[in-house]
Amino acid sequence: MSWSRSLRVVLVLIMAAGLTVVGLPSRPAPAHAAAGDAVTLDAPTWLHSSGAELHWSRFAGPSVFDRYEVHRWATAGFTPSAATLLATIRDIDTTSWVDTTAAAATAFSYKVVVNGTDASNEQRVTLPADGQATLTLQPGPAAGEATYMSFGSGITTTCYAYFNYGGATNLRIGSATNTVVHRPLLRFDLRRIPPGASVTSATLTLWYGANSAAPGEVDVYRATRAWDEGKAVYPGSCDGSGADWREARAGLAWSAAGGDFDAGTKWASVPATSHSSTGGSNAFTVTTLMQNWVNGTTPNLGMLLKINNEAIPSTTPQKYFDYYSDDYGTATQRPKLVVRYADGSHATGPAVSIAAPAANARVGGSVPITAAASDDGAVSRVDIAVDGSVLASDTSRPYTATWNSTTATNASHTITATAYRRAAPGRRHLRAVHDVLEHPGSAAHRVRRPVHAAHRHGEGLRPQWQRHDQLAERVCGQHRRHSVQRGVRPERARAGG
Repeated sequence: MSWSRSLRVVLVLIMAAGLTVVGLPSRPAPAHAAAGDAVTLDAPTWLHSSGAELHWSRFAGPSVFDRYEVHRWATAGFTPSAATLLATIRDIDTTSWVDTTAAAATAFSYKVVVNGTDASNEQRVTLPADGQATLTLQPGPAAGEATYMSFGSGITTTCYAYFNYGGATNLRIGSATNTVVHRPLLRFDLRRIPPGASVTSATLTLWYGANSAAPGEVDVYRATRAWDEGKAVYPGSCDGSGADWREARAGLAWSAAGGDFDAGTKWASVPATSHSSTGGSNAFTVTTLMQNWVNGTTPNLGMLLKINNEAIPSTTPQKYFDYYSDDYGTATQRPKLVVRYADGSHATGPAVSIAAPAANARVGGSVPITAAASDDGAVSRVDIAVDGSVLASDTSRPYTATWNSTTATNASHTITATAYRRAAPGRRHLRAVHDVLEHPGSAAHRVRRPVHAAHRHGEGLRPQWQRHDQLAERVCGQHRRHSVQRGVRPERARAGG
């Protein structure tokens, strides 16, 4: 076919116009969260006095991912806003964040917001005291290690003494009228606690369902041989997958049937109690045992539980019952260990400094003042003051003010820069202070810096709490003093100082 030049031009124009109408947009539309975009914020299991360690599920759409926002507030049921924002994370694969800016011994709520609009569930925590940490271990089937062992002299079931229950939802303990004795084994991973840390308290909590047993005292002992949990479910199986009455693991016998444990030391116990028909829980204080393991005095091979009197009952009530195991369906009723220990954590405050005027500078007349401030949270403003009177409040970098020194007396004066975190009701925001002593005047003056050793604490001042605008603040600044003496002749000024 023969095409004329004019016709080809017309066709090209028409095709271009069509591409303009139906083509892709020149730039992607901004991301926004739609229904179902929210992530799930896990219950924090590691709390420091300066904040919680947070973990959440990875964003799965359906919108285009833009960011995670971490929010904190003192009041439960809060609505995320600019005032509650702690951090913005642009990496979709980063699903954890550690708060280091909260006030110790205070209750807070956390949320993670996707793309600025779709909030996660809320998790509320109470932080430990200053310098302390709380580690809560309540593992599920994948990470937990819990099983029990059984033996009955009157039981004729083939290889009953080799039955494993590592995948069962129950941890049976005590003795029964049919001659069977049961002993649970549990182990928790303590590697997150620094070796040698001082353990303040440790509590093992085990839940049980409705029963009418009368087991008497229940005791906790330290296991002395490594063992495997196994995978057999109730009512047990002779499958060689893990610990049983005869073996710690397949082919490795206990030194004594029923498990190897330090029988001479009872590390914790609960007294004889009547079990409720509605179920309940037992709390064992295992602080000394945890300290033993954290110190490395003995290896952490777990705990063996048994009732104090395992004699076979002749009549009912039975002396055995079931605790829930790490395989139990209700996560909040699985075995839980809460350890409180000293980790030296402290809330980190804003860093602030005065960039100008500098030490040994000559100042006079209109004096420009420049401060620098940074924070791992968010600096809401910096106040610049002379002798306690605020000259200016600046909310963006660089933080500046101008001091008319001609109106001041002929003496030493203090310039202070104070950096504030974003304030919020019920929150403590940290305050950093940097002092500079200046002497104003119309002439130039030389600055000298005396040392005030009594005010120094490491790199800053000794922390102290103050009240300000009905909010608690912590003063964690550095005080650097620069003296200026006024006079036309610097020698006379120094002499008169």
